Amino acid sequence: EASALCVRVGAPLSTAELLRASAVASFGPRDGPLQDWVEAECISAFVGFIHYYETPLRLEWLQPESGKWLHQETLEAGGKPKGAKFDRNLVWRRSRLGHRMRVISVQLGTIRELEVAHDALLRLGKPPALGASRLRNWTAAVEQVMVVERERARAVKRAFTPAGFGKGKVPAHVWGPL
Repeated sequence: EASALCVRVGAPLSTAELLRASAVASFGPRDGPLQDWVEAECISAFVGFIHYYETPLRLEWLQPESGKWLHQETLEAGGKPKGAKFDRNLVWRRSRLGHRMRVISVQLGTIRELEVAHDALLRLGKPPALGASRLRNWTAAVEQVMVVERERARAVKRAFTPAGFGKGKVPAHVWGPL
């Protein structure tokens, strides 16, 4: 039986923290999933793209064998890209370490080119300015919440036994298990 450890970029140096922050697995002498585990945990990374351009962008990757740039997908403008869950402009893709990728705009040409070395999040374009609806008077909002919370605290009914906070006698059947 053998054990394997994958150490990611930025992993801590102490052994205990290193083991918590890394992928660890054990494999028997005839286990076949070692290669699958290594590919999933050790030689791949997630790359996120936050797309703020007004036009669709092409995501391409360089095929190592042929040296040709191949179209991987189109990142739609302003819509929710396939796979996006949190931000309408955000899409995540898994890639292998060392793969070269580029993002192309029909109008502007190559916007970004990268070689995958670790998990990354890339911003493409400039995010829109915050509108007046997103700006708030935070002091007034916090004060309003504090007023509501104080009223909730005052509404709590407190009841005490006749002993109140005084010391009480512990029954013998309670002392037994202690």
